[in-house]
Amino acid sequence: MDTGVQADLVRRLDALERANRRLRLSLVAVLLFVGSVALVGAAQPPAPRPGPVTATAFHLVGEDGSRRAELSAHGKSAQLVLNGTNGKRSVVLTGDEQGAGPKVAVLGPDGKTWLLFTAHWLLNDGTVNAVEPALYVNDRTGKLIGTLQKH
Repeated sequence: MDTGVQADLVRRLDALERANRRLRLSLVAVLLFVGSVALVGAAQPPAPRPGPVTATAFHLVGEDGSRRAELSAHGKSAQLVLNGTNGKRSVVLTGDEQGAGPKVAVLGPDGKTWLLFTAHWLLNDGTVNAVEPALYVNDRTGKLIGTLQKH
């Protein structure tokens, strides 16, 4: 065989072998990349499933960190408290306390009860008289000025 043809064949064979090596290295790199992506995907924690959240209290806070509302366990019942702009309680909704029924209280800026809607009558000593709806209206000092209840 002619030395020129032989040299050309060797040069072409070397080029083919280099291309084959690059192709194999590229294939290994792609396989490593795909494998690492699969492993990273498998290591991710499962997406949270919707369901109940259990706690004894939830606090709703404003952007400034001030407490705007609170939902909490209250004795054997639950209580929702809404705070006014002054940060003090302004509305309190309490579930059935000690079998006396629910109540809603509207409070003044000083925290005194202005309005109380309840499912029971209160006697002067604070004991429950009967389980019937009643509305109590107080003045700014918290002194009772009127009631609406079944007699």
